[in-house]
Amino acid sequence: MKDVCGVRHVLSLDEERDKFQPEYVNGGAGPERLPQSATQLERNRVKEVWFVGSHSDIGGGNSDNITLDNFGPALRWMIYEA
Repeated sequence: MKDVCGVRHVLSLDEERDKFQPEYVNGGAGPERLPQSATQLERNRVKEVWFVGSHSDIGGGNSDNITLDNFGPALRWMIYEA
């Protein structure tokens, strides 16, 4: 991932469907290993954040929970990070 400037990744805490298992940026191997000399900008290149709700709740596509506002915090975070 040397050529990627920044990654922002939202994951759902409450997803239980097999087709929506979490996919981590570094394959679940933990954060990318950076040298001690790395700048703060380099250290903040990848952010993966978990939010309450299922995949559909966070993405705003769950018609069963139309009054549930779980997508709001995730959407606000993505806009803030853009």
